[in-house]
Amino acid sequence: MVFCFPSLSYDSWQLTNILLQKAEGKSLQSSRHRIPCSEKGGRMSESRFRERLRSATAEAHEEMERSAPMEEISSSLLGYYSFLQRLQSPWLEWEYALANTPLVHFGELRLMDRFRGKLLCDDLLNLRSRLRGMVGDSLTDFEPKSTERLNLPRAAGVLYVLEGARFGGRAILQKLAPLGVTPEKGGSFFQGYGNETGSMWSSFLEWVEQHVPEADFDQSADAAVDVFEAFTSAWLEPNYD
Repeated sequence: MVFCFPSLSYDSWQLTNILLQKAEGKSLQSSRHRIPCSEKGGRMSESRFRERLRSATAEAHEEMERSAPMEEISSSLLGYYSFLQRLQSPWLEWEYALANTPLVHFGELRLMDRFRGKLLCDDLLNLRSRLRGMVGDSLTDFEPKSTERLNLPRAAGVLYVLEGARFGGRAILQKLAPLGVTPEKGGSFFQGYGNETGSMWSSFLEWVEQHVPEADFDQSADAAVDVFEAFTSAWLEPNYD
């Protein structure tokens, strides 16, 4: 499954990156290359938070992947549009929840830079203009439904899933290329941070290690499971518009 979330091992993501580089004809010095977690020489695989959540969310993550309509995404522009439309509500819901948490007070986390709900909506608008006559004329207004106030550990668990979802973006864009989808034309949501994707993920993990006590990791895991389950429910929604 290309739609990678961080509960996949780092090696799995690295293998995807290696295969993509080979497909582009780029040489690799070593398939065991690692991106440091910090300038001090730490490695992403050493994050206690990531390892705890990877294990605790494995079942929910696998169920989400089994339910994700990956063939539908790349089969047609309408199929891709339908996928983004299903994703819109839960994604915006979780970003809205994060915007009302203590995370906003940590400038080094760059929380607002990590939000990409606007990109998702921009992509839907772009696709809608290209599918004129095949879909409705307007996007559904987003109205937050959740009243939960996420504490710091649960907010970290939510962001763990949303940030990790970026890692499959490059491969998804390649699958969408035959449909005329590019980062500038309906694919900005999957563009990620470009070359900064790895470093932004590492900086998030480092922030968690500094601000979320290990005793609270279970709260983070519970929240991450909630996010995976929300996406699973979205994939199972019938096509609309």
